[in-house]
Amino acid sequence: MNLILQSPTVKKLPGIHFQVTEMTLPFRDKYLDFDETIVPDYSDVSLEVIESSQVFRVEKRTSLRKSVSRNHLKQVETERTIEDLRSQLAKNKSAEFKAHVDVGVWKALLLLDPTNVQVASELSEKNRLLDEHRAVGNRLTLEIQALQRITLEDSRSPRRDSWNVSGHHTPAQQTLTLERAQWQAEKRDLLSSHSLAESQWLVKSSAKIQQLEHAHKAEREKWSHDKQLFARENKQLVKENQLLALEKKQLDFENQQLVHQNKQLVHQNKQLVHQNKKLTKENRSLKETRDKLLHDIKRLKGELNWFGTEVCKPLGLFQGSEEFQTLERVNTRKVAQPAKRRVAVCEMTEALMSLDLNKTPPPPPAKKPKTEDESQSQSLVLIVKE
Repeated sequence: MNLILQSPTVKKLPGIHFQVTEMTLPFRDKYLDFDETIVPDYSDVSLEVIESSQVFRVEKRTSLRKSVSRNHLKQVETERTIEDLRSQLAKNKSAEFKAHVDVGVWKALLLLDPTNVQVASELSEKNRLLDEHRAVGNRLTLEIQALQRITLEDSRSPRRDSWNVSGHHTPAQQTLTLERAQWQAEKRDLLSSHSLAESQWLVKSSAKIQQLEHAHKAEREKWSHDKQLFARENKQLVKENQLLALEKKQLDFENQQLVHQNKQLVHQNKQLVHQNKKLTKENRSLKETRDKLLHDIKRLKGELNWFGTEVCKPLGLFQGSEEFQTLERVNTRKVAQPAKRRVAVCEMTEALMSLDLNKTPPPPPAKKPKTEDESQSQSLVLIVKE
């Protein structure tokens, strides 16, 4: 893939001053066409890092005038930049490790409770932070590698004339080889430290996951036990509720019967009150009639006493008659039954009213003893008249 500049520009690179005519992004080129300068394999380097590493295919100037002191200063500056980038990379590695731990913890929590939306959102946020730290780490690593390559090229460029004709390496080339070996050793150390930290994190995270699983298992067992207790209590409450429902139905039926009986008793009470009023009215009427009859009897009794004592006895006309005997019986014996006494009084009054006082009364008949049949017939006649 080639990226060609339309117009030539002057690009100042650390330790190199070239007229840039064409910019090439070499991915798999092993060697350049000039100076026999060795270029590493860039097959694992991204396009962004290739652009930032500023590796270009350039055309060499006719004259190379480079000062060793100037190159040394620029090399020192590049090394300082590399150290700064390494410190940033170390900080980023610690932050990435922390984010990795957080992701593992939130994954474990999500495994324990897959339906928790808040845990899922936190896990996605931690994954995003981890991806950001990884991207920053990759970028810093590739920048450090690019600067190291530039430093190596700068260190090789002023000593081109020191190559032997036979192709053996000069001391500078040996130094470059030693630096490469040192860089590979540092890389292995970093990888080993990273793998050690990752293994430690795995041990810690597995222990924490086991602890969380144990706590979750205990909580689930407790919840299951509580659920069984609640189920038994619920069954007991259902039975009690059914018994209470039956008792309520029975009480409702008894209440309806009592209400019906109460209505009947109220109706009977109303009837009794009506009968009581009626009987009270009749009793009052009978009392009035009784008082009136007693008053009439008393008045008639007085009149009969006066008539018998003042009229009949002085005349001596009716002593042998039946009327006089009736009158005398009323006055002397006091007939016990009021009805018979009233009948006798009425008969005596009728007999007295029909008498003719100017007429001489007949002699009294001879008294005959009354038989029991005659006395009973006379009493029957009086009862019939009444």
